[in-house]
Amino acid sequence: MDIQQWCAKQDVRDYLKSPFNFNGKTLASNGHVLIAVPERAGLPSIYEGLKKGVTKLLQIDGWEFSALDYQLELPEKVECEACKGHKKITVNECKECNGEAVVCFENDFSDYTCDCASCDGHGGATIYGQGDECEGCYGEGKQFIKWSRLKVCGVDINPNYYQLLRGIENLEVCSDGIKTLYFKASDVQGCVLGMK
Repeated sequence: MDIQQWCAKQDVRDYLKSPFNFNGKTLASNGHVLIAVPERAGLPSIYEGLKKGVTKLLQIDGWEFSALDYQLELPEKVECEACKGHKKITVNECKECNGEAVVCFENDFSDYTCDCASCDGHGGATIYGQGDECEGCYGEGKQFIKWSRLKVCGVDINPNYYQLLRGIENLEVCSDGIKTLYFKASDVQGCVLGMK
């Protein structure tokens, strides 16, 4: 199972960008979902600040689980806003404004800040169809309508996370009824945080 897809792609928290090991398990998370599988060698240890929360989230013994409904109807998908349907995207930082989207200058009378003319105030040039897989649509070219949600076991979750769950056979789920969906299957377990 490829658990890299459960990791954050662009996040200031570098420790969420790749799987890590903790208590005999390998975990992957983007801060909204968490999956734990049997430990894989050669990965870094958990970030110290995550230990308490992860320990709590993985304590599911005694909970009553039921089979995941694999047939839920997904919301409509539309062309991805980020990659314009091209599936890949590269953003080259503007050399004039260093990606800041504005340029600043001064003279003897005043200081000025204005949109960068080289990048039209965007901070860089976007190249569609080349480079990395688009994060907005996971390289599919289409994405769910913004803020769409799906109710699973009483918890509203992002439909992208439901698609990840459907990729795990014989999955069982339960929830706290409001904000967290827990799941397990043979040697896999984890959770999905609900949408507010």
